[in-house]
Amino acid sequence: MEHKYLIFTFAFSIFLLSSLCPAKTELPKETDAFLLIAPANPALASIDQLYVIIEPADKSSSIGSLSWKKLQLKVENKLKNAGIAIAQGIVLGKGQREHNIAELRVYMEMLKFSNSKQYVFRAQTVLASKAHLKEKNLYFKAEVWKSKPIMDIVSSEYMPDTVTNAIIEQVEEFIYAHKAANQKSSETKNERDTKTQTKKPDRQTNKQKEVNHAFVASKNSKVFHKQNCSSAERILPKNLVTFNDISQAVDTKRRPCKKCKP
Repeated sequence: MEHKYLIFTFAFSIFLLSSLCPAKTELPKETDAFLLIAPANPALASIDQLYVIIEPADKSSSIGSLSWKKLQLKVENKLKNAGIAIAQGIVLGKGQREHNIAELRVYMEMLKFSNSKQYVFRAQTVLASKAHLKEKNLYFKAEVWKSKPIMDIVSSEYMPDTVTNAIIEQVEEFIYAHKAANQKSSETKNERDTKTQTKKPDRQTNKQKEVNHAFVASKNSKVFHKQNCSSAERILPKNLVTFNDISQAVDTKRRPCKKCKP
């Protein structure tokens, strides 16, 4: 089984390296992560509390200096600050879980290159909620929402921060989707639908920033990018930090992106 996993991760790393080449086809702006979750997902409207579960592929408690438990606590705090209650009693996906409580699962696959100080990783955050199979009267948890997966190569030095920031941005996608679903539910009850109008200012503001600023970063990241970098396109509008020139970015103690090399 371990041999099969190593083969898979090696194949994945080759795929990732090929995906980083300049000839890669970029997604159009309209399919950025913060727009992919629209229209509102009704399955998220009834979620008022959930379990947070970190699911590393190798079931380890940590990798390098990155602790899954500490990452889980950061995710839980992010959700609490957004007004979402956290169910207690679950550690790293182990133990029994109630069918009625949804689960925010963070799937992680990581591989350290042999004789190298680099990691390749893939991360995706998923919400699993209660479902009922009527034919067999069977209750189970089905995945009702998924973030856009993130795949990247990072040095050992920056691995903990890079992985943590990637997961936090995926959690922010979920929070955005959760708020959108609950807003839509409230609007339906009041026979109002202003969701499109509330989104347009965000999209317009983001486009203005792209036009006026050559370099961008996420407020949660220690890296800055060219505005057309594929990593920059994952930054949510509310987290966007912009710079007129490189010296301005460096003054914030951020380092240049190793992909776009600003």
